[in-house]
Amino acid sequence: MHLGIGKLIEFKDDVKVLAFTKDLPLLQKVIEGLTAEGGGLCPEASVEALNVALDHVKNNGVIFFSTDASPYDDADMEALSARLKTQQVKFNAVVSGDGGDKDSWNEVK
Repeated sequence: MHLGIGKLIEFKDDVKVLAFTKDLPLLQKVIEGLTAEGGGLCPEASVEALNVALDHVKNNGVIFFSTDASPYDDADMEALSARLKTQQVKFNAVVSGDGGDKDSWNEVK
């Protein structure tokens, strides 16, 4: 299996590229350093983060995406969908609720 360049993009109210590497152990270390913190402040810059990812992923590439927040109200979901289709990106998403909806929160103990 060939591993291309791994990219790790974090988003909250802004977007940060945390890793851009072929070094899988380094990428894993950065992933292991991520923490869930804060909460309740929605929406987040999810669509902006996905557009940054799409700027760097090759056609037929793969994006793994995880969030517990809805995108900003002015997010252009149609344009994002068109980009995913045009680039034929395999999009894998885990959406675990909506940070703005307290009924969807999972209590962490």
